[in-house]
Amino acid sequence: MNRLHQHAFLGVMFMAPSVVLGSTNFIGLYKIINKHSGKALEVTALSEADGANIQQWQFVKGANQYWRIKQVGNDQYILINQLSKKVLDVTSAKKNDGNNIQQWSDNGTGAQRFLLTELKDGSYKITSKLTGKVLDVQDWATNDGGNISQWSWHGGDNQRWDIIPQHALTEPMKGTYKIVSKISNKVIDVAERSKRGAANVQQWQYGSSDNQHWQLLYQGSGYYKIKAQHSGLMLDVANAGTNNGVNIQQWHENGNDAQLFSLIKHSSSQYFLVRNKLSGKVLDVTDWATYDGANIQQWQTSAQDNQLWKFELVSNDDKPTPPDQCKKLVWHDEFNYQGKPDPSKWGYDTGGSGWGNNELQHYTDRLENARVNGSRLIIEAKKENFHGNKYTSARLVTRGKGDWTYGRIEVKAKLPAGRGTWPAIWMLPTDWKHGGWPNSGEIDIMEYVGYEPNVVHGAIHTELRNHMRGNNFMVHAKHDQVEEAEQVYAIEWNKNKIDFFINNHKYGTYQNNGKGVGYWPFNERFHLILNIAFGGNWGGAKGIDDSIFNRPVTMEVDYVRVYQLKGNCQ
Repeated sequence: MNRLHQHAFLGVMFMAPSVVLGSTNFIGLYKIINKHSGKALEVTALSEADGANIQQWQFVKGANQYWRIKQVGNDQYILINQLSKKVLDVTSAKKNDGNNIQQWSDNGTGAQRFLLTELKDGSYKITSKLTGKVLDVQDWATNDGGNISQWSWHGGDNQRWDIIPQHALTEPMKGTYKIVSKISNKVIDVAERSKRGAANVQQWQYGSSDNQHWQLLYQGSGYYKIKAQHSGLMLDVANAGTNNGVNIQQWHENGNDAQLFSLIKHSSSQYFLVRNKLSGKVLDVTDWATYDGANIQQWQTSAQDNQLWKFELVSNDDKPTPPDQCKKLVWHDEFNYQGKPDPSKWGYDTGGSGWGNNELQHYTDRLENARVNGSRLIIEAKKENFHGNKYTSARLVTRGKGDWTYGRIEVKAKLPAGRGTWPAIWMLPTDWKHGGWPNSGEIDIMEYVGYEPNVVHGAIHTELRNHMRGNNFMVHAKHDQVEEAEQVYAIEWNKNKIDFFINNHKYGTYQNNGKGVGYWPFNERFHLILNIAFGGNWGGAKGIDDSIFNRPVTMEVDYVRVYQLKGNCQ
């Protein structure tokens, strides 16, 4: 947080496509796994009785842990247990927080009707139509037997559920594959090797062509995107259609569930059904055709040979695996709630001592300086007298609530404008095992000073590389929209290096030189910090412009996500 530097700019401009998500068609059985605990929703003690309690338990493939999800009109669902054939039910139809969830014979009442709302991370909140409350693991329990009750939505992981198809693959599949039809022994092929969106997908005799090669990008919850090697486009259900016979094409990645597929193991272990999340239909060779050029469509599942596919590996080199194939979400806040930041994830550093950099603000834990508005975290700096300081702001920390060694740390944020502002997304050691700053290290994912518009910085500080020695590591990227729109700032950190990204563009790398903790103290736990400083040695180096407070001075954060990196990402 204390830097003066030389500049090396990288121009970076990105635009994100708009995303429209349709409602999932739930076909077959599902396991329902809590995001917080990793345990499965189940009926206690294999009971088949009315009134049996609903709890969480380690997933063991028990029939009491599988659920059939049936739509009953008006976007409402009932959840039917595979063992008991009873449905999920709000006990006594009571509407209070903490009321228990049980199973009961289907009686058609509102206490058994639920809304399933897909969230940004692919998980769901499961909301009672009657009460407006959501399924919640009581007291944030992680143990087997933790009780399931209903509670007002606050967005915590104990209220988020992964709904995973039975028999779906749930792990990354590294490498490049050909996808072979059982009926014809031909492979899925993009017609005429086209690289345009909406190009048709067909079957064809395998000829080792790159338009016949596909990468499987695991997205979590048992779903993959299937990417054409030659074009970089995604396998897609045309126009997000849900009817039998809708064509399969390739299309630009757009976030729509029409591009998500589960690979459902068939009783013949080498074959799979490839089922679309949006439509619930599976990939199908039209009319059982065996000739070259036969069209690939979607159709209701019959599990006949024209719907069965084998994934055969055609290459598996040692190149680093892209993050979207090997990352697992382990901590996040999507800020889909209101009020103070979630206390299970965020704490505060408070005070106005200058913070070692002659900063002018007093950090508080007030709503005026840090609040969630239902979709964003708002950190606001204000010009006001407060305990001897002329400005206030907030500094949020995950210390003791989110601490990590290695991974991808990703924050989507819009930055404040104006001379004097100094927002930062950064990390400090949790345990300080190598001594005080800078000996135990500092990782600056993003820093920005308002007097230098449109230039963001990433930095590293250690005992032997820091600004006091004049040799701290710093990289820079230029982007013209950081004050106008949200950008994604990230690092990917493993035992060998730390890479810096803006919108998935890598603009710098700090390498572990193997010379010990003086240069690399980054094999320990670190926690995340979000703040707006004001003034100070760097933020105030070109003076202060108080006129910027004629409108709110805010950093708006859309989400924070932390991923464990697997495979060759480490």
